[in-house]
Formats: sequence, structure tokens, C-alpha cells
Amino acid sequence: MAVIAVVALKGGVGKTTTAVYLSLVMATAGQRVILADSDRQMSALRWADEAGGLGDSVLTVGATTPEALRGLRELAAGAEVVIDTPPGDLRLVRAALSRADVALIPVRPTMLDLDRLGETLDEVANAAVPGVILLTQVRSRTRSLASARSALDELGLPLLDTVIPAREAIAASFGDAPDPEGLDTYRQALAELQAALTTTTEAP
Repeated sequence: MAVIAVVALKGGVGKTTTAVYLSLVMATAGQRVILADSDRQMSALRWADEAGGLGDSVLTVGATTPEALRGLRELAAGAEVVIDTPPGDLRLVRAALSRADVALIPVRPTMLDLDRLGETLDEVANAAVPGVILLTQVRSRTRSLASARSALDELGLPLLDTVIPAREAIAASFGDAPDPEGLDTYRQALAELQAALTTTTEAP
């Protein structure tokens, strides 16, 4: 069992989309998944409700208190856990990080988003949790993508090679079936994330 906290203190970076797609990717691989929605807007729960559920292998639950988040490992009983965290609510973000094995940090390749990234990285570092950055809403072969990669590389921050493209089908999939190409991209991102987590846990 692994607990992945999808964390970004800035809104609008694709946390819920990332959490839902990662959950579906793991479910299609035959794993049981608990998708914990800790955002009081309940976007992940509403997505599941409007879609008529996310399949038999994904249980979507609300976890909008620190106590609920701290109880996730007991609830999971061997299932994989993905936590969709809220923007700006430090109490819930810290509670999620306290139970996480890894923090996945979605960020758009804009200077505004990169400027706000430091707050999230500080929280991840304070929680002593491995953190990995995922670039989202990316337009390929653009100056903004190249600049973002360069800036993150210069800081020595762990960055997945896989990027999530700015596809209309992904953006429009809320409350509906996932975009197949989007699932494939998130499958690649999850494989990278799991490899990074394995490397971290095996390090002396």
C-alpha cells in the first residue's frame, strides 16, 4: 500500500484531475484504490457522483478533517490511497502530508505558478516526505515549457519527465469517462512516480 498526496497550495493546477486519473490508472491495473477528497469543494466526490462512480475498484470518500485524514491508513486495509488536497488550507495539507509516502506536486509551466511553488515545497520538506513535481496543462514545444524545465532543473528539484498536456478532452472529462490518451499519460507519470519512490525508500 502507498499513500500519494496530490499537493499544491495554489489552485487551478489540476490537483483533482491528477488525483482522479491516478486512481483510475491504478484501478485499471487491478489495484484497489481509496480516493480521499479533502477539499471542502468536494470536486473529486462530485466527479465520481456525476460519472456514476469511478468503477468497482475505486472508493471515493470525503476526508475534510485532520482526524479523517489521519485515519486513512486504517481505512485502506491494503488499498492504494490517493489524497486530493485543498489549496491554501495548511491544516488539511499538513495532515495529508503526515500520512503520505510521497507528495505529487502538480504545477503549470508559468512564472506565476513557479513563483508560488516555494510555499508548497516548504510544507513538503517540513513533513519530511519525498516530493516530486508534475508539470500539467502543458503546451508542447513552447518557450514556457522550456523555461519551466530549466528553472526547476537549476533548483535541483525532482521533476517527472512525463508532462500532462493541455488537452481539451482532459479538461472536459469532469464527471464523465476519462480521456483515453490522458489515462495513458497519467499511466506513464505513475510509473515514473513509483520508480522514484522505490529509489527513495531503497536509498541508504
